[in-house]
Amino acid sequence: MLETTTSPTTRERILEAAGETFAEVGYRDATVRRICDRAEVNVAAIHYHFGDKERLHRETIRWAFARAHEQHPSPETSEGVAVATSLRAFVTSFLQRILAVDRGWHGRLIARELADPTGALEEVVETFMRPMLGHLDAIIADARPDLSAESRRLHCLSLIGQCVFFKHARPVLDILFGQEVFDETQIPTLTEHIVGIFLRGLGLDDEGVTR
Repeated sequence: MLETTTSPTTRERILEAAGETFAEVGYRDATVRRICDRAEVNVAAIHYHFGDKERLHRETIRWAFARAHEQHPSPETSEGVAVATSLRAFVTSFLQRILAVDRGWHGRLIARELADPTGALEEVVETFMRPMLGHLDAIIADARPDLSAESRRLHCLSLIGQCVFFKHARPVLDILFGQEVFDETQIPTLTEHIVGIFLRGLGLDDEGVTR
């Protein structure tokens, strides 16, 4: 029987159904009817909770990113913490979000949004990605206060690029080396490798001290 109640369960069921549908076929090919059938609700429930398909899509994207950050939150900036320790915490949490996120629709939807962005991307960039970049920039500024803002920005993007490589190149890496080589169980190894290279690029030793 179709449901039109306003309980949180209904809203979450719509989000789950929308997430699965958007991850499968993308925003443009997803229909409200298909989402309704999957969630076992009628169109009125979607209009009540989200208004329209575009706003439902934006909320589903935001929910997917929020879930990843809730499961593996970014470390908070702390005074007196060694640079190397801060970098390892940052890289570990970031790798966990992109490699160890659950195998459901959340990770697939995020990947689809990054590959084929919609208007929802700007919101998640401002909500989740800009603060993450700012946190990394602060770590680098603490380690190398002599660097310009532009130089720090390039270092930030370089570090993030190394991490993201292991996500987006995963199909190729699986063929080359096997599916168990670069999965989430390897996060500690990958963290040490990425942080070590990054510290040396900054002219620092493995403890984050100027060489």
